Amino acid sequence: MLHPVALLTAEESRDADKAAISATTSGEALMENAGKAIVDLIMQEYKPCKLLVVCGTGNNGGDGFVTARMLKEKGWDVVLTSVGNIDDIQGDAKAAKDKWNMTGGATRSFNRDLLTDTKLVVDAIFGTGITRDVDGACKDAIVAINDSKIPVIAIDVPSGIHTDSGAVMGDAIRATHTVT
Repeated sequence: MLHPVALLTAEESRDADKAAISATTSGEALMENAGKAIVDLIMQEYKPCKLLVVCGTGNNGGDGFVTARMLKEKGWDVVLTSVGNIDDIQGDAKAAKDKWNMTGGATRSFNRDLLTDTKLVVDAIFGTGITRDVDGACKDAIVAINDSKIPVIAIDVPSGIHTDSGAVMGDAIRATHTVT
């Protein structure tokens, strides 16, 4: 068993997910577990408030959809936004998005105005797989979130941080907490 503060490389993290999946834990179950861990931290550290979940189009975004759904089911005022083409979401992340949609939750395109009156942000844009500098709409979202000074819960690693080196890939979320 890993020590609770052991750090994994991006490849080791992917290998751990693959090992769990091959041992009969589905990718969807891994996302549900990640969402629960994030919700547990949020419920422990914050009171219900207006919350913005910012999702990318990969599995990190899937974790965000799960988190949004679970908090909405607990009565939180959740706004979910997507950075990137929502039609590009596939696999387990798409299943998480579909479950979010079944709650009646809407998915909006990110814009800076969504941060108005928001008290907490969940960063689910990029996870452990980032290998290039952040640009375009993703960079715009990261800059807007950082400029807002709103507390941020990052999923896996703050978006824009290279998992293996810790390098900032063009720009990165300044997270208050990171759940991995």
